Amino acid sequence: MEAVGLGALLAGKLFTVILPIIFLGLTTWMSWRIMVKAGFPGYLGLFNITGIIPGVGWIIWTILLWVFAFIQWPRDGASAPRVAYQSPAGPLPPQGLPPQGLPPLPPGPATPQALPPPPAQLPPPTAIGWVLSGALPNGTPLRFAFDESRQVLTIGAPAAPADLTIIDGSIGAPHARLHILPGRLGLEDLGTSGGTWIDGAPLLPVNGIREITNSRELRFGAVTLTLARA
Repeated sequence: MEAVGLGALLAGKLFTVILPIIFLGLTTWMSWRIMVKAGFPGYLGLFNITGIIPGVGWIIWTILLWVFAFIQWPRDGASAPRVAYQSPAGPLPPQGLPPQGLPPLPPGPATPQALPPPPAQLPPPTAIGWVLSGALPNGTPLRFAFDESRQVLTIGAPAAPADLTIIDGSIGAPHARLHILPGRLGLEDLGTSGGTWIDGAPLLPVNGIREITNSRELRFGAVTLTLARA
């Protein structure tokens, strides 16, 4: 009977003293983990000592502490290991840069290289040229060449100043006027009795300036000239 009484006493001590101490230590350790994960000092986990509830309350407390101690906290990702930057010259010492500083840059060329010469300038655009060619009624050949350097050229007999002089009795003084634009050509009759024609069609003073860029034949009085690009 004494042995049974001793065993019952030890069992009673086990459930009333030893097991609570074990669970108290386990829950205090888990409280320490929770505080560290939350960013607080671990000793604050000692608050667990005040949480021992008589009866079955400590079982619920233990389950809650276990859940909170092992869940994934945001600070767990921040504490993951990171790869340190490796410079080409090797890792830097923990205290920072070496006394002599960073390694020197490789030396440059002994003499500065000269810049390449500028590209050759493009020549100015060539003015488009025109040619009027033909012959007088007596067979004397005529040829006038001009470009776009001037905007107006006068055609006429020698009796008056003209840029393109035609010696023939049917030519007025002046007779007609050429108007030159970039890539285009116009003709104006100045009202002389000899008359002016464009590809066989008469050109009158009232018609003003008519474009002859794509015309082929021009007639001034009795003189017929062919228009072409130079």
